[in-house]
Amino acid sequence: MDALQNSTLFEGPTTSRILTLNSHAIQRDKYYLAGVMVAIDLVHGGPPPMFFSKLLFDMLVFGPENVHPTIEDIPESEFKQSLNSILQADTLKNLRSSMEANSSTLTLAGCFHHVRSIEDKVPLIRDMIKWYCLERTRTAFDRFKSGLQTLGVLATIQSYPESFRDCLMFTNIKLTAISMEDIFRPCVSPTGSNRRTVEDRLVGYWRDFLQDAEEGATVVTLEHLLIFATGTNRVPPLGLSPSPVLSFLHEEEGGGKFPIANTCGNELKIPIHPSFEMFKENMEFGILNAPNFGRA
Repeated sequence: MDALQNSTLFEGPTTSRILTLNSHAIQRDKYYLAGVMVAIDLVHGGPPPMFFSKLLFDMLVFGPENVHPTIEDIPESEFKQSLNSILQADTLKNLRSSMEANSSTLTLAGCFHHVRSIEDKVPLIRDMIKWYCLERTRTAFDRFKSGLQTLGVLATIQSYPESFRDCLMFTNIKLTAISMEDIFRPCVSPTGSNRRTVEDRLVGYWRDFLQDAEEGATVVTLEHLLIFATGTNRVPPLGLSPSPVLSFLHEEEGGGKFPIANTCGNELKIPIHPSFEMFKENMEFGILNAPNFGRA
């Protein structure tokens, strides 16, 4: 799913992708294979894609003929620059001049024709958007849709769109103490060892610290903590890779008063202190004194 999200089959923001036109991919039927991959992934309980734009989702559910794309659905590109240039024309003379300057783009979209008034730019813009978002990628969309029919997935999506919306479209879920516990899995020593006894106590401190952060009882927020440990302030659509780990700064391994993070490996190492008050104080100090936290 991660490879598919970042493939040349899609374009636009990573959390709101639309299909793009890739002739090589069409020749090798990669759009169909992409649809099959998503279908099998959903059936087998894999990580949901969560990168479809609202436009792409609505096209799959309601059909391209029943959606109405806007200029916001078009990723930043030369085509969008041409659209904005025409949209900003405030006189007939300026409109014709802008159309002439963007004649190659308009000809490609089949929209280069004579305009008689400034009001003609409204249907012109609408036709250009429709061509870019719907007609240009129709072959790619049809093959992607055919792939999604695998195992009856597309029909199920169309029957229960609200149940699949959060699986296919990105939702910026608010961080909570519980979700942070789920994100950072403790890497603990064997049961019965002296190290495990210490680690179990620290896990308790860690959970209390998360709860305080959620309730605003610390100067550190859950977002601060996630950035400190992973480099991102929200969990990506397909989750964090590698999976985040919570480990411990035992004295025999160098110890330390403050937390240490490896953002490449998504590892957070927490310090060992005899009381929760000391743990909390040093966690706050260590995180807030990291680059860009609490400092100009």
